[in-house]
Amino acid sequence: MTQIKKLMVQGIRSFNPAEDAGQVIEFFSPMTLIVGQNGCGKTTIIEALKYCITGTSPPNSKNGAHFVNDPKLSTGYEVKAHVKLELLDGKNNKVVVGRKLKGTTKGKHGSVSTSTVEVTVAQYLLQPNGKRNKVEMNSKCGDCQEAIGQLMGVSEAILNTVIFCHQEDSCWPLDEASKVKLKFDAIFNTTMYIKALKSLQDKEKAMVSDIKLAKQAFLYTSDNLAVAKKKREKLEEEKLKLSAIDDKSAEYDRELEQIKLKIQSLEKLRQNYEKETTRVNQKQGQIDSLEQVIREFKQKITEPFEGDMDELLLKINRFESQFIQKKNLLKDLDRQKHGKVEERKRLEDKNKVFIRSQGVFENESSNNEKQVAEMEKLMDNLFKYIRNLKDSSQSQGQEEDFSRSLDVVLMSFEQDVESVVPSTALKALDSAISAKEEEQKKLKTKLDSEIEKLRAELSELNKSETDINTQVSMNLKREKETKDKVSELWKRLNELETSGDALLLLNDQEQRCTESIERLERSELTKNFETEITQLQREIVSLEQKKDELQDQRSLLTEDLTLAERIRAINSFKLKKRGECNEILRRIEPQLKNLLEDTETIPEENLSAFLQKKLKKLTNELTTKTEEQNKIGKEIVKIETSKKQLIRELEKNLKEVTQIKREAELTLNGASFEEEYANIFDETEEAQSQVSENNAASVLFKQYVKELEKKSCCPLCKRNFAKERENAALVQDLTEKMKKMELNKPQEETKLADLKVKQKQLVELKPLWETMEKLEKIEIPKLRKKLEEYDVDLRNSLTKFEDLKDSVSVITLDKSSAESLQKDTTLFDKSDIERKGTDSEIKKVESSRDTRAKELTVTLEDVQSELQSVESTISARRREKDTKEQLKNKKAAELTKAREERNNVISDKLKLTGDLQNKDTMSQQKKDLETQATTLRTTVTELNRKLPNLRTEISQTLRQISDLTKKRETSTDALQTEKAGLMSQKDRLNHLHKEIEAFRSKQEKYESESKSRNECATQLTECEAIISELSREIGIIASEVNSQGAQKTNLDFNKIVKEKETERDKFNSEISEDRKALETSKVRGLTTQLNDEYRKNQEIYGKKHRNDGSVGTMKENIRSMEEELDERKYANAEVDHRKDLIKKTVLERAQKDIRLYRVALDSAVMTFHRKKMETINKFLSFYWKKIYKGNDIDYIQIRTENDESEAEKSTVNIDMSKTQRKSYNYRVVMVRRGIELDMRGRCSAGQKVLASIIIRLAIAQTFSSLCGIITLDEPTTNLDKQNIDSLAETLSDLALSMKTTSTFQLVVITHDQEFIDTLLRVDPIDYYYKVSRDRMGFSLIERIAK
Repeated sequence: MTQIKKLMVQGIRSFNPAEDAGQVIEFFSPMTLIVGQNGCGKTTIIEALKYCITGTSPPNSKNGAHFVNDPKLSTGYEVKAHVKLELLDGKNNKVVVGRKLKGTTKGKHGSVSTSTVEVTVAQYLLQPNGKRNKVEMNSKCGDCQEAIGQLMGVSEAILNTVIFCHQEDSCWPLDEASKVKLKFDAIFNTTMYIKALKSLQDKEKAMVSDIKLAKQAFLYTSDNLAVAKKKREKLEEEKLKLSAIDDKSAEYDRELEQIKLKIQSLEKLRQNYEKETTRVNQKQGQIDSLEQVIREFKQKITEPFEGDMDELLLKINRFESQFIQKKNLLKDLDRQKHGKVEERKRLEDKNKVFIRSQGVFENESSNNEKQVAEMEKLMDNLFKYIRNLKDSSQSQGQEEDFSRSLDVVLMSFEQDVESVVPSTALKALDSAISAKEEEQKKLKTKLDSEIEKLRAELSELNKSETDINTQVSMNLKREKETKDKVSELWKRLNELETSGDALLLLNDQEQRCTESIERLERSELTKNFETEITQLQREIVSLEQKKDELQDQRSLLTEDLTLAERIRAINSFKLKKRGECNEILRRIEPQLKNLLEDTETIPEENLSAFLQKKLKKLTNELTTKTEEQNKIGKEIVKIETSKKQLIRELEKNLKEVTQIKREAELTLNGASFEEEYANIFDETEEAQSQVSENNAASVLFKQYVKELEKKSCCPLCKRNFAKERENAALVQDLTEKMKKMELNKPQEETKLADLKVKQKQLVELKPLWETMEKLEKIEIPKLRKKLEEYDVDLRNSLTKFEDLKDSVSVITLDKSSAESLQKDTTLFDKSDIERKGTDSEIKKVESSRDTRAKELTVTLEDVQSELQSVESTISARRREKDTKEQLKNKKAAELTKAREERNNVISDKLKLTGDLQNKDTMSQQKKDLETQATTLRTTVTELNRKLPNLRTEISQTLRQISDLTKKRETSTDALQTEKAGLMSQKDRLNHLHKEIEAFRSKQEKYESESKSRNECATQLTECEAIISELSREIGIIASEVNSQGAQKTNLDFNKIVKEKETERDKFNSEISEDRKALETSKVRGLTTQLNDEYRKNQEIYGKKHRNDGSVGTMKENIRSMEEELDERKYANAEVDHRKDLIKKTVLERAQKDIRLYRVALDSAVMTFHRKKMETINKFLSFYWKKIYKGNDIDYIQIRTENDESEAEKSTVNIDMSKTQRKSYNYRVVMVRRGIELDMRGRCSAGQKVLASIIIRLAIAQTFSSLCGIITLDEPTTNLDKQNIDSLAETLSDLALSMKTTSTFQLVVITHDQEFIDTLLRVDPIDYYYKVSRDRMGFSLIERIAK
């Protein structure tokens, strides 16, 4: 294991940059302790260690700019720094690592930039003869960092995060989860393993495509081989069938010629017969139609006419003249009635307006009476309020103007409330509101001033209390400091009581040390040892020279022997390479020939370049085709995407149209929207008018009935009735009409409500309907047209894509074949070049043989034997010399130790003497401090006595402020409420006054319209009487016209029947003659004969056509099969099939091997991770239980994601096709009563520090088997006394347990002297180091004995 021995620091941070001012620290095993105040440079030692080993600057050092001593503190522009570390490697060889830096100031702001000047690594390797051979490397000739990393035996992550963890990063285990994951990933080197697994997986995936191509090629050649065999067999069968089909075709031609002649003669006869038959059938069809018409009209005739056609025509003419006269009379009466109806409608509309206005006026009159009553009530309340307000104003002594205004209002009210003008009341209300506002303002001002006064008093009281508390705190602190000084002086005085005996002991000890030093200085042993060592050194130098000569001879002979062997090996290598070239060429020659063009031959050399040229050409072709294919593929995807989007948009529009139609159907019930929308407003207005008219008419009729019951005269014209019966009849008529209107009123109101609902629905539906029409007529046809265009483009693109796909497959096979030859051609070229290079290499080796080796007369064995003898002699002399030096050094160490002991005794003696001289002064100082402490205690007691009274006054003042604040809020709210009530009364009174004035103007207008209403009613009664008389006359004449219309229709039907019967008789006579002519012709059985001949002709022609078609198809098939069998893929099918089978098998087995290795590596990585984490958690549990003294946490653990599943994975079969999880998330948990909780965010600062230290110790013991070093920088941060002692005890136990292992090194840096004293109890520790600042402010390292 590697150990660190010494460290030299110069010019780093606060260390002196002078060349001769480097500070050196030696590291011990098992523990090195460093103590010092904050800011003295302790942490810089660990930073220098880490920098020297890893080459990384500490965090927050601005890339090293703050790591070197600032040049402005020394030369001003440049400073040089040097860090040198001495180590021992695992073989006990000394290694010295040095790094030199330079810091330079730049720019006007003096910014510092650093650069590494030199890095050196010197190894002193122990030789078999005991001599150490120095091997040095610097950053100019090699990778020093790699050499240092190999020397330490641990990864850089362990060095940075565990061994040399910086104080600022010391709590990284409880940092954010992502940062903890990065740290552990670096510790486990997860990235390297993931890359390795990814590389294997990529290779496996790459082989998948190769295997796929090989399988496709194998299937392709297998299919070609099978198809070739089938095609040859089928070719022979087709040739035999062809000769038989030719004979059959000639026989069909002869039969068809005979049938053709017979069909021509029968066809002429059939055509003549069909013409006659068609003419007869047409006439029979006309007769049947006439019979049907006659039957229909006879059914409609009510009175059949028995006379002939002339009598019927005469009767029809006479009837028509009478019918026209009555029809003209009916039209005249209808025109007269229509005029009177229009006049009545006009009078009714006018009367409706009058009735509606009368009903509206009566409603408004009723409302006006209510408003007048309400206004009178408001005025009465106002009178009472003003009287109360006047009384309260007099009692409160308010202004005289306000009081006089209230007197005026009260006088008006007392005379007559109804005569009071509303404006006067409104002014009175305004005055009342102003009075309330003024009252509210004064009250608020008064209370606010009282509250502010109390708050000022409270502030003074609080200030007094604060001053007393401050004085008490300061006096208590001073009393404690005084008592501490008294206690310390008391201790020192007690110690001085026994100082006389101690001084005598120190004098005796000084005498003994002086005698020991004189005895050692008089001894002659040291001089004798120096003489003997010098003699031995001369002998060793002489032997070393002889050894060098023998080594030179051995080197010459060994080198010459090596060169001779080299020549023989080169000749053997030349023969081997010639054979490899021949073997490779024999193996790849068939495949190369397949890639060659007709005019090309296989070159004798540079096969790889030739193949690369071919491969480049195929690659370019493949790239071009692939780009075209990808381009078309993108176009297809783009078209399909656009098409899908278009379809979605079309479906959305159709769905929207359907939804709108469904909603419209619920409202329209099958009707047209335009008609419904156009009519609904008229219907609603008409229904509204009807309801209003009925309401007004009902009110008017009730008024008429009341007037008729009082006085027997017309309510409109004021004409007296002649008889009482007329009055009763009119009253009854009006009463019935009112009842009828009352019965119809609910129906009309319901109808009006339904129409309004429907109107609202249609108004809401209108924008939706317009949207639907736009979609149906414009958007949807446009989308469908565009969809058809996309379908056409998609079909064309798919066709091009398939064509390119076939081309790419062919080129890919050729390219794969060429790529498979790359390795062999490269090996061929390499072997050929190596074979040609052997000749020049033999000449070169022969010329390099040294002629001095031939001149030597001794053999290599003789030189080797003599060299061993000399080396053994040198080793013996060296051991003897080392023994003498050890004895000499031991004597010198004894002398040095005796001198140091005497100096320490003298120092203690001087200190004790000085304390005895100051004893009286210390006693007097103790008495003064005791008196001062008594005075301070008395002062504190007096101040504490004043505090209760002061706090009572503060509480009383706070209560007074609270009471006044509540009183202010209560009074303000009451006045605000009263003001709001007055404002509401004012608004209501103003509104009622305006409404009453408006009604008075309407009443005058209504009274002026009463005469026009009476005239309209009289005209309407006269018009209705005239319309009734005209309606009676029209009904009589219309009934006569209707009866004559039925007679006329009957006569017309009789006329039609007579005409159709005459036409039917004519067609019957013609058909009889035609049928007699057809019966005489000889055409019976003609159609059957003709059909038989046509059927025979069709059958034979079909047979001949199929026969001829099969002949052409068979000939084409035979020619096509012969051409296909001549193709290369069928001609060489067997050879290609065998090659592809071999290639496929090799690739599949290689892929299987890679998969097995990948899975094995993955499983090993996971097992390694699981075992290491188990080891870490064991150490964590052990150290936590041993160190932590609290009872809230039993122990801590580090949990990784899927811990449970990992244990299961290790016991089940591994899926060969998948890579298991390699990435973990880490979290630190604390366990309490078996329950795990995340430690981050729940633990205290001390628990966080302690957990981080324990985790670093556990990781170090788990991973640092080759490097037993760990540094702890300020481990007691945030720890309480109990846990500090426990940590010290554990580190002491750890050091004691490791003292037998000389390679374990624990470096502890702290400012806690008590912590250091506890650790010094470890037996192997004799010294510790103290870091401080000198008078120039530079850091100094001092070694202090235990």
